[in-house]
Parts: sequence; structure tokens; C-alpha cells
Amino acid sequence: MLVSYQEGEEVQATPGFETIKTLPSFTTITESVVVGMPLKLTVDLFDCPGVVVLVHDDATVIDADLATIRKLEEECKLFEVAPRKSKACKLR
Repeated sequence: MLVSYQEGEEVQATPGFETIKTLPSFTTITESVVVGMPLKLTVDLFDCPGVVVLVHDDATVIDADLATIRKLEEECKLFEVAPRKSKACKLR
């Protein structure tokens, strides 16, 4: 499950999705957020911006890829958004 620590009026790009697709253990991604729609902070499963499936014979590869995904989330690099007036990146 992906987590969004940012919100905005409109998603302008999804560079994090493209990065995730290049990871060695990447298998599939279900994208719940697309360009042109608003982006909400993730507070529950209904606000989840996507789901990623990672599969690899070597667990260390999966761990490294998951760490990369979490870093993208924490640094608010999954999405480029038109910011709302008072809220940008909010790491819990």
C-alpha cells in the first residue's frame, strides 16, 4: 500500500510511479491517483494512492526496493501537485 504525505488541488505528474516501475522486484502497480485529479493525504485505505506488488527470489532486494518506495513517500516525491493554499508535504 502506498501512502501520500502530501495533498494538492491537482496531480500534475506521477514520477514516483515511474521510479517504482524500474525497481528490480517490481511486479505490478494499481494506481488510484491519476494526473488531473486532486490528491488527498492518506489517512485510511480509502485515501491510498496505490498498491505495489514486489516479488523477487532474494528478500534483500525486496527490502531495498521497499525502502526506496518509503523514501519516495516520505520525501513527497511520488507526485507533483499544484499545492493547496496552506498544505504541502506533511510527514506524520
